[in-house]
Amino acid sequence: MSVYTPDQALGEDLQELNSRMGCALQSRFHEDRRRLEIRGTIPTTVKGHTYHTPIRIWVNVNEPAARPIVEVVVTDDPPLMVAPKPPNGYRLDRRQVDCSSLQNWSARSRLTGLVRELQKLFGIEPPLVSRPPRAQARLPNLENRIVGAGGRGERSPLRGRAGHQLEQEFGTLRSINGESCGYNALKKVKADVEETIQKFPELVAKIEESSDPPLLGLHGTIPVDYRQTRYHIPVTLFIPSFYPHRPPTIRVTPTEQMQISPNSQGVSVSTGEVSAELLAWEPNARLSTVLAKCQRHFSTHMPVFARPPRATGAGRAERQRRETGERDRRGGGAEGLPPIANGGGQARLALLHKVQAEAVEDSKCDDDRACVVCLGNARNQLYLPCRHMQVCHTCTIGILKQPEPQCPVCRAPIQDVMTVFS
Repeated sequence: MSVYTPDQALGEDLQELNSRMGCALQSRFHEDRRRLEIRGTIPTTVKGHTYHTPIRIWVNVNEPAARPIVEVVVTDDPPLMVAPKPPNGYRLDRRQVDCSSLQNWSARSRLTGLVRELQKLFGIEPPLVSRPPRAQARLPNLENRIVGAGGRGERSPLRGRAGHQLEQEFGTLRSINGESCGYNALKKVKADVEETIQKFPELVAKIEESSDPPLLGLHGTIPVDYRQTRYHIPVTLFIPSFYPHRPPTIRVTPTEQMQISPNSQGVSVSTGEVSAELLAWEPNARLSTVLAKCQRHFSTHMPVFARPPRATGAGRAERQRRETGERDRRGGGAEGLPPIANGGGQARLALLHKVQAEAVEDSKCDDDRACVVCLGNARNQLYLPCRHMQVCHTCTIGILKQPEPQCPVCRAPIQDVMTVFS
């Protein structure tokens, strides 16, 4: 195979890299379906010791002659940072790598040849070095769990080890993004982050590796008093490069035991993002003030609720027997619906065939009206008897193919489905 094609040559290269060359690489398509992201580690031998260097490669599958983009990935575990000394034999601009294989790239070039050269170059001059030990420390005290402020030539108002952590994290951003750390208003970012963490000590600031370039984010929980009970709502905040002229992104991030309420106001059910109307951001606003506004809103409109526990096999069977007996005594299912448990597999297949026979085309949707299963299509299926309309037609067919179809919101058995056209 001499021509670089995504379905053959690229697949063969990835297989050879993982099976024969000791790499641990995985690939996935970007949202535009034109770029393929290959991410993982490649083994590098430095002075007789083998290290696994984290890298990320972007390949344009529609243009084989286009040069791939190669980046080294800064990680927290193990704590790594870009080498401060410029390497010999290749260029390292922030995190992006440039070498002869990339400069001479053509449609006949192969990914294996590129990785072999990177292994050789990284073995001579490693692109990543260990982060200083004091940047690795994390204090158990929530009041001191602060990472990400401070700067060169100035002292953070947070004292002790917390202040050192702030300086180290921004030092890492400075080594990646330059003196500005990737922000147009660095002093404003530092002041707002310090004030926010002082008022909400359960938040921890850390570098967001998924952003390009890497920027600062806040992760943790905020306390919310709802109906005389205190809850800790998990949230994440991302601070963009043009902050404060662009608003921060605040998301509610439910744990495995939580899910976003379908009746939540101001929070997207599909993404958990807080709406712009609720933020009401202005360039002169402060991050802590906006977060306090969300805290007050959540105290009256709880954005998450506990996910119902899934019953075990024996518990589910016993529950269905009780529900079936109760329906038999009433003379039918809830609201006159035929009980699906009585009909067993035949009733479930009849309902499945009914839904499949409907000529419904799912429309794409990326807002709070999106299906809670695929997060891509609009909701159009009403489940009975629970009356939840949170799923699209395509996902409903998949749910009805399960042995015991249940509503993904409340876990109630599905006895009938109605299509709602809007």
